[in-house]
Amino acid sequence: MLMGIIKQPTMSQHWNRATRFPLIADVMPRDRFKTLRRFFHANDNHLAVPKGQDGYDSLFKLRPVIDGLRANLTKIPAEERQSIDEQMVPFKGKLRFKQCLKDKPHSWGIKIFSRAGASGIIYDFEVYTGKGSVPVTELGQGAEVVLRLAERFQETKTSSSFLTIITQVYH
Repeated sequence: MLMGIIKQPTMSQHWNRATRFPLIADVMPRDRFKTLRRFFHANDNHLAVPKGQDGYDSLFKLRPVIDGLRANLTKIPAEERQSIDEQMVPFKGKLRFKQCLKDKPHSWGIKIFSRAGASGIIYDFEVYTGKGSVPVTELGQGAEVVLRLAERFQETKTSSSFLTIITQVYH
């Protein structure tokens, strides 16, 4: 996590003499970190459904991490004022569902729909993996995402006023 905060032009520079960062470099040797990073898997590749078949999941390799994160986010006591919006996670590599949103500070990346409180804490999210990943009805893609995130919010709350208001806006 520190490597995401302490930016270096290359990963190896956290261990170089001139640019060494002790909180990272003292934890383990560079080559050990590279080996662990290379072989880290969150899901069993043998269980993956091939592309083009029913049940294919673009996020299969990360699905346990995403589901675990979402499950833990729902445990955070929710604020009264929340909003649902899209955000971009900057990404420059090759990815089938990489998006370009010109109005965002980071125009290229992974598009995520999130439900966040006024404090900025995210309580739920969905990763957009391209056309067909979000069922579209007569309401449109944006409305469907809002309704789905609002329904999950309603499941964790006893008050249905939030879902009622959102549903009335889109119907």
